Amino acid sequence: MAYTSREALFAFRRSPLLTSLSIATIAFALYTLSVFGLVWRNIDRVLADVEERVEVIAYLVDGTDPTETSALMREVAAYPEVDSIAYLSKEDALARARAELSDYSALYEDLESNPLPASVEIALKSGYRDAADVDDVATRIARFAFVEDIKYGEDWVQKLDFLQNLSLFLGLVVGGVFAVIAFVAIGATINIVLISREDEIAIMKMVGATRSFIARPLVIEGFIKGVLGAVIALVLLTFTYSLLEQRVVSLSFYSPLQVAGGILLGGALGAVASIVTLRRHLATW
Repeated sequence: MAYTSREALFAFRRSPLLTSLSIATIAFALYTLSVFGLVWRNIDRVLADVEERVEVIAYLVDGTDPTETSALMREVAAYPEVDSIAYLSKEDALARARAELSDYSALYEDLESNPLPASVEIALKSGYRDAADVDDVATRIARFAFVEDIKYGEDWVQKLDFLQNLSLFLGLVVGGVFAVIAFVAIGATINIVLISREDEIAIMKMVGATRSFIARPLVIEGFIKGVLGAVIALVLLTFTYSLLEQRVVSLSFYSPLQVAGGILLGGALGAVASIVTLRRHLATW
């Protein structure tokens, strides 16, 4: 193991220019992937924030008996989709309208009676805020005879569903494409390294070195290059993030655990790309 590690590290001193080029290529590939990941992460965060506002509002017929309202609230609160439920009286609805629409306060000054209905506001649990679940809850509530109308923003809930599905699709497809590009870039740089050491590896095979003995230092070298490339990509990403934070928009950065995972991912990509490239070369040497 000591020999393997020593050989892997010696490669950095033996061809510093080629090593630097390899690490720079890996860093650029991982930086591109991480920038896309950061953009996708923040789009997903915005959509999640919007999703939290999804609620069903049941407007009640004027003069609804309080016992009927209580019965509705007990039954709806027991739905597995429901997170919380609140009753809003006619008076509270008018007070809220005056507070939230203060620019139109003159409209409420000469009212002879309160035109706003009492309502029940239902907030849904995470995982039950898609169009199908919201529509199902609204349909069940509408069966109560004293529920005059149901509102839940059907159009924008459906659009939110579409945007979330699109975000997931793009995250998987585009993220996968960037990951493949990173993998190919890493493999190409390692391929150059192997070609430059073709004679050395051929001699090692002639004197009886096994494939695993030849491959281990190169796999470790690929892992180290992947880690160094990931660290450089992280530095560039942090600089890009700071620039956007100061001049464009507030963003959410990766968590420490995700950063650590990204660095290990860089090492893993380097190691796997080395193995794939080695399998092809060692079969012909």
